[in-house]
Amino acid sequence: MKIWKKATNWIFEQNILSWRRRDINKFFSKIFSWLLGGFVFGILTSILFIAINRPDYAQPTARLVFFVIFFLGVLSNFFRSVVYGFEYIITQKALIYSHPFWGWEKLGQILGSDKKPFRQIYYYVAWNEIKEIREHPKGMELILKNEEILQIPITYVIKLAVNLNLKSPERKEKGASKTEKLAYDKAVQKIVLQAAREAKKKSTNSGL
Repeated sequence: MKIWKKATNWIFEQNILSWRRRDINKFFSKIFSWLLGGFVFGILTSILFIAINRPDYAQPTARLVFFVIFFLGVLSNFFRSVVYGFEYIITQKALIYSHPFWGWEKLGQILGSDKKPFRQIYYYVAWNEIKEIREHPKGMELILKNEEILQIPITYVIKLAVNLNLKSPERKEKGASKTEKLAYDKAVQKIVLQAAREAKKKSTNSGL
């Protein structure tokens, strides 16, 4: 069963809480994917120029395509994984993972608008599909009514935004020690669990 559903418009009512987390491991793991993607598109470009009887252009153009795709892919991944972080949002209707068109999120707003960024995708799980919310060492686990388990990461928080009457933990200062970072992540995890459980309890899931 496909757990995450997809929406291209904001249909989730009020934003209760959101957090962004850095994932350096994911950044490095995606480098090979972009390397492979650049290689494949480079070969296809070379084949295209040979097919149209332009063999002299095949190799230099293929190299250019490879480096452009690889560079832009890694750059986008760097902004998404390290600079801005992956964004999760708790609303009255669902838990959402926000996926921008490009790692530099401002580009989506430039090509679209602030309210509807270009090709922004919202992956979500409605609260009425969730049976239980459990604490997990690095985040939380959502136990679905069909007994599937969805793990949501929280640790390595780089930004927290609280919009309702929830007590936000003291902000993490730049240059914080490892112990202070762990303590902050733990405090954020606590408030995220609280917000998720309250949202599930009071959820209005009509239309999702």
